[in-house]
Amino acid sequence: MSRQVSLIFDSDSQYFACRNLVAHFLAAGWSIQFVILGEFELPPPGNLPPMPVVRVETLAEIWKIPAVVGSTAIGAYLPGSKLREIWLGAEDHFSRNGTRPILFTGYNGVVLQRFEDGMGWRVGYDLIALNSPEDREKAMAFSSHSTLQRATLMPIIGINRTDKPSTFAVERSASWGKTRTVVFAEQVLFPRGPKEKYSLYSHMIRIALENPDWKVVVKPRTPPDGFTFHRQSDHISRFIERNFILPSNMSICYEPLDELLKKTTALLSISSTAFFDAVGTGVPSFTLSDFGISSTYGTHFFHGSGCTICLASLGKLSHGLFESRPTQEWLELKGFSPKFSPANIIAALEELKGAGANDAPLIPFESEQRLLAFPADLPAGNVAARTFWVRLTSSPNAGTVQHPPANLRKTLARIRRRIVGMAGGDAGQAGSNGKS
Repeated sequence: MSRQVSLIFDSDSQYFACRNLVAHFLAAGWSIQFVILGEFELPPPGNLPPMPVVRVETLAEIWKIPAVVGSTAIGAYLPGSKLREIWLGAEDHFSRNGTRPILFTGYNGVVLQRFEDGMGWRVGYDLIALNSPEDREKAMAFSSHSTLQRATLMPIIGINRTDKPSTFAVERSASWGKTRTVVFAEQVLFPRGPKEKYSLYSHMIRIALENPDWKVVVKPRTPPDGFTFHRQSDHISRFIERNFILPSNMSICYEPLDELLKKTTALLSISSTAFFDAVGTGVPSFTLSDFGISSTYGTHFFHGSGCTICLASLGKLSHGLFESRPTQEWLELKGFSPKFSPANIIAALEELKGAGANDAPLIPFESEQRLLAFPADLPAGNVAARTFWVRLTSSPNAGTVQHPPANLRKTLARIRRRIVGMAGGDAGQAGSNGKS
């Protein structure tokens, strides 16, 4: 019997999360269509065949498109409030129209902050794909007082782009040792302020000047006219142009990362998932310790890797500086292992279909919220998540199909203000997950 999946997204990071699923769905005999919300322009498909595309201006439109509502499954990769809007729209539509698609979602890359809030937005989906055993532990703890564990499948799909990634514990690039190029993978959010940016790129220029036989390359997250899930008011190329004159051996490069890594000696970042892209190609990868171990910058995620470098302390470069490798155990904990694959989503979808999920009501979102209230004896770090549920479920009209995003944003804003006033340092745990 034919299977079709509709993958919904509205930005580049979400597109790449969906793109990572395409080859696996095709290999399993599924047909695929992309549903793009808004004006996001698809990048070139690369080595994948082009997919049929449906464009919508609002999520309400998708329930009027037969090719979408008739899908075997709908995969939603969107910001938190839009994930809930999908669920509410599906409940409203299919409560009157019988057989429904299986709803699933996941995360766009590594989750650096507010994992529990991200889970909160996903409550009610039939399947929530997780990145790693570490995330699975968090998800199980989050849902331990609800029926979510029994009703929702949570397969681990990993964060590697291939089914058989190389690892530093086993091998490294054959070209490593023949190149003298350090690449810095820029992130839209980090560093946050102009002073920190100025300090960061000043050190890069100093390193380039002190090592004229090496190349220092800045790889921006997007081109100047591009956009990502996160807002970007000042592209890094413009910041550098305003503040610096680059030495001849330092440049800004927009070449695809996969191609750039083929001629890279070491990749540096603050907390970019490019770390794992480099790992997968056998290129040494390091996060910068200049910003400390901080959830604000996502550097806490890489703590324990053994692969950190202080940019301010770097002087004369040599290949010996880049010998450190993360252990296989650490990589597996973070989801980088051939054990994990997006194919696990497809196996879980087949399991759900075989169990009759297409003919069953959706997992009740509102009742799950109340069941997910955190008990008082949980650690203080969960105060924000507990407050999130209390205010969300008690907010007037919080569950209406007509205006869920606006109501939820207002509710979250009130929660954030209240937590800032009452919980101090715990406030950083509240709000929708930035990676979604």
